[in-house]
Amino acid sequence: MWRFTNRAPTRRAVIAVMMVAALFAANWLLAPASPAQASPTTNGKMMLVLDSSGSMDEAAEGGTKMAVAQQAMSSVVEALPSDADVGLRVFGAKVADEDDKNACTDSQLLVGIGRGNRAQLLGAIAAAKPFGQTPIAYALRQAAKDLGSDGTRSIVLVSDGIATCEPNPCDVAAELTASGVSLTVDVVGLGVDGSARNQLKCVAEKGKGKYYDADSADQISSAIETAATRTVKPLKFTGTEVKGTQDATGAPTLTAGDYVDLLGPRGDDTSVRYYAIDRTQDQSDIVVSALVSPRLGYAENLKITLTQSENQCSYDTEAVSASSWHSLISVSAIAGQERGYYAECRTAKRLVAKVERLDNGTSTADKQALPLQIRVTERPSVSNYWDLPDDLEVKATDDLVAGTPVPATPGSSLSDAAKLPSGATYEGDITAGEVQTFRVSVNWGEQLRAKLIVHEAAPSVKKTLETSNNSAIITIASPAGVVANSSYVANIADGGDTETTSAVTMYRGMRDSQIMAGDYVVAVGLPVDSTAKNLLVPYEIIVQTDGATKGQPEYGSPQPSPAPSTSATTPVTSTETASAQPESGSGGPSLAQIALGTLAVLLVGGGTTLLVWRLRRRSVIPPASSPYGPGSPPPGPGPNGGQPPNGPSTPTG
Repeated sequence: MWRFTNRAPTRRAVIAVMMVAALFAANWLLAPASPAQASPTTNGKMMLVLDSSGSMDEAAEGGTKMAVAQQAMSSVVEALPSDADVGLRVFGAKVADEDDKNACTDSQLLVGIGRGNRAQLLGAIAAAKPFGQTPIAYALRQAAKDLGSDGTRSIVLVSDGIATCEPNPCDVAAELTASGVSLTVDVVGLGVDGSARNQLKCVAEKGKGKYYDADSADQISSAIETAATRTVKPLKFTGTEVKGTQDATGAPTLTAGDYVDLLGPRGDDTSVRYYAIDRTQDQSDIVVSALVSPRLGYAENLKITLTQSENQCSYDTEAVSASSWHSLISVSAIAGQERGYYAECRTAKRLVAKVERLDNGTSTADKQALPLQIRVTERPSVSNYWDLPDDLEVKATDDLVAGTPVPATPGSSLSDAAKLPSGATYEGDITAGEVQTFRVSVNWGEQLRAKLIVHEAAPSVKKTLETSNNSAIITIASPAGVVANSSYVANIADGGDTETTSAVTMYRGMRDSQIMAGDYVVAVGLPVDSTAKNLLVPYEIIVQTDGATKGQPEYGSPQPSPAPSTSATTPVTSTETASAQPESGSGGPSLAQIALGTLAVLLVGGGTTLLVWRLRRRSVIPPASSPYGPGSPPPGPGPNGGQPPNGPSTPTG
């Protein structure tokens, strides 16, 4: 059984670290974007609240409780991202006499919420000394005021004792989170038991957060660090910031790597972005993918076109309706060996990619700019192309059954996904608007299966889910950033499960999502409308690769093509329709038209009717005079072969 741990102090410590990592590891919050930002994010704000009461002078593993807390909090602060908004408040630091009227208001803001304040935070943590009483309720109320009323906010309370002042901090935690705003109270109990532990657990529960026992600096550090990570990691694509142009002139030059930009609303000049793509290796394969995360309740229609001078090499479109759920959608275009009909597309040193949001003619079109990720992948030419399989069938080995969960820290983007081995089960929680990412290695000739199991939520959460628009989604994306498949569980109040599968990985595959081996990303998302906030839904995922390694490309000079056909065929023209039927031409049917029509699935569950509609189509355009003969496709069963590049999403539930 697979098992990963970073440290092994005690069984209790391991469990604490696992639980914290499962809950707090990553947050991908779908925050509104400002058109002025290249990688728009709205970071959460976190207030660290440290107990400075006299009992913190008691012995603990590694020194006094205060010493180990200081050690842990300092290491966390040093590791925080530079753009994290964090502050520090203490309580019980100045008044020792419990009869003093000021003992129950003894709490000070040592470092206000902000960025670039790491030196002040470290200094204030180091200067804290055990001294007074334990006015937890007052400190919580003040911390909430420190955080303000906007955005995602978190209080992380580190304490070792029961409150010595009224009111009950459990009641105050409930009061602070009762309005449904994005505020959570997470609690780390340091060496506590009995009534003190019960009270601190209640504070976390009523504060819509989590409680963790900790006995050492390692455990405190893990708890605070993961809580901080959850708070300050909103949804953002990663990569070098670029600004695409409105036409090909002056477009920024991209080579292999990840890039982030902002794609404006339809009708705006910024809804079309151009990028120059430089090929750095002779006759290499170039794959350009564009990804966005559609906002819940809005229709989206994305297109990418890859050209060389006047030659259109390939294009791809993806459209989703306002009533469907998606964590990620992508479009991709490729220029490379035996892919496309213009020889120039395979040899040109520079290509141009055009990414645009199309008008789908509906009132539900999103009028807000969206963060955009561009991934450019370049791969050497293949010397054994025609010796590779163009069709492989993999039989699933067995049903996906949950095993013992492995510890992991989910990522929040394609680039920081947590590594899981084939056959692994991960168990955790996800909150509204979040996307958690994992990666699984898939070899040539293998396919990836992923199963999402949503467990029945707690009664309070279930009640909220029953009155909201919600789903849990699992998505697979290839190493080139191309969405391979997705599936979802609709109306998750009672739980449910769903499974999705990638196509078999092979270089001569028909789909852009299957022509590359490597780390595939599995993303779990929880799109929920604005009526449901601050909820946690427990889930499990199981990942499994099937098949045997087969069809490994060899890189070098391109392998010559078989003798071209001499028979003449009718030139083919592109069509923007969603028909799956070949378009009539003057001399016969189209040879290169590839279309996937609309998929309409009417689901009724929990009193909610869901209409899911997707349109996805790829086209590789042949010229009137092809290098293989007039209007002819390349010989052999070309990689696109008249099939859609990606299968449709599979709804479940």
